[in-house]
Amino acid sequence: MAVSLNATIGLVTTKFTAGVKRLGGSIKSIGTKISGMVGRATGRLAMLAGAAGLGMVIRKSIALGSELSDLADRTHTTVERFGALREVSRDAGVEASILERALRNVSNRTQAAVLGNNSYLEALQRLGIGMKDFIDLDSAKKFEQIALAVKKAEDKGRAFHDVAVILGERAGPQLKETLREVAEKGLDPLAKALLETGQIMSNDTAKSLDKLEDMFQRAKDQMVIVTGNMLNAFIPTNKKAKDA
Repeated sequence: MAVSLNATIGLVTTKFTAGVKRLGGSIKSIGTKISGMVGRATGRLAMLAGAAGLGMVIRKSIALGSELSDLADRTHTTVERFGALREVSRDAGVEASILERALRNVSNRTQAAVLGNNSYLEALQRLGIGMKDFIDLDSAKKFEQIALAVKKAEDKGRAFHDVAVILGERAGPQLKETLREVAEKGLDPLAKALLETGQIMSNDTAKSLDKLEDMFQRAKDQMVIVTGNMLNAFIPTNKKAKDA
């Protein structure tokens, strides 16, 4: 009887052990499958995140190109020259809005000097700037000529006072470091170096991206209009509403 009992217990134990092993194998198999599913899902999510990230970078690139193109047009210069002045000014801790104001001022006040504003004309004359060639330069090249005039001036205090008259009472003093850098290195060589290292955008690239931005905006407007027309088709007119 004892032998039979021991045999029975042994058989049960063997079956239990085998069942545990099978269960363990099943759990391991399930775990492997789950791990594979998670891995594939994570891979897909990573691809989607990458695509979304790339899309965001592309959209920002288009927006930047459009912005730079518009800024260059507003300040009467090229994208490359504006970009070079913006980079130099940023290194000096000057906001782009200050530079933009200075470039607008130098264009507008030069024109005013030609039309008879003695304050602006005399400031330019004291800087040693002749109006004949100066008037035909774009705003960034005018800025460079002012920078060179300050560099040559014996009375720096008087020169910076005249700079403030032309560039603006607030903008002029803040752009001292930019003026010094441009006078020492030259505007176009600065722009060329920055363009070659990918720190500023080219004129052609900015213009192309600006056109693309305009296309996007028109497409968005068309989608809104089409949606509005579709909604209008489902809205009952006042007459139909009364008859209902």
